Amino acid sequence: MDREKESILRDIERSVKPTLYRKTKWLLFVIVDHKPKTLVLHVYNTSDQFLGIINWGTWRQYVYQPNPAELTFNNQCLQDIADVLTDLNDAHKKGNEKKTRK
Repeated sequence: MDREKESILRDIERSVKPTLYRKTKWLLFVIVDHKPKTLVLHVYNTSDQFLGIINWGTWRQYVYQPNPAELTFNNQCLQDIADVLTDLNDAHKKGNEKKTRK
C-alpha cells in the first residue's frame, strides 16, 4: 500500500464526529479532530461561514489561523477567539483538555 493510501486510512480511523466545543453570540467552535495530545477546532460564524482553524501551532500553544478570505471581526468576536485559545492553552498546560464545553 502506498503512503498516500496509508495516510488516508489513518485519517479515517482517527476521524472524529464534529463536536460543539463552545457557542458564543456570533461564533461556533467545533472540534473536528483529536490528535494524540491536542485538539483541532473549526471556527464558524452563526451563518455557517468557515472563518478559520484553531490548532496546536509551532509556538507550542494553540493558535488561530484565519481562513485566507477577507474577513472582518469586531472586538467581541476576537475576544471570543482569544477566550477559547486561553482555555485550550491552560487546559493543555494542566494536562486535562476540555473535550466538550457548551
